[in-house]
Amino acid sequence: MLVCNGKNKYQYNDFAIKEADTGEKTVFFTITESMTQAKAAELFADNSFYVYDAFSDRILFDAHETNLKSLSITYTKNSTCKIIIKLTQKGVVDDES
Repeated sequence: MLVCNGKNKYQYNDFAIKEADTGEKTVFFTITESMTQAKAAELFADNSFYVYDAFSDRILFDAHETNLKSLSITYTKNSTCKIIIKLTQKGVVDDES
């Protein structure tokens, strides 16, 4: 299973998506190979990343039509990291002022 953006590809596990009634999605996964902060910035920079399952040969999640609301990266001792991303659909108005 891979999270991809252009030529950047990283293996992941523990994938889950939670959807709120407001249209917000929270995506959870763990990148299982070493990743630097610079590589993480490249991977999530432009909302064109996607989550791919090679076993079923399909994209599980595509961030193309979304706005990144928040990104949380928690690194472990071996430089793998847990990722939590909050996204809203493009065109959804956020009530925060």
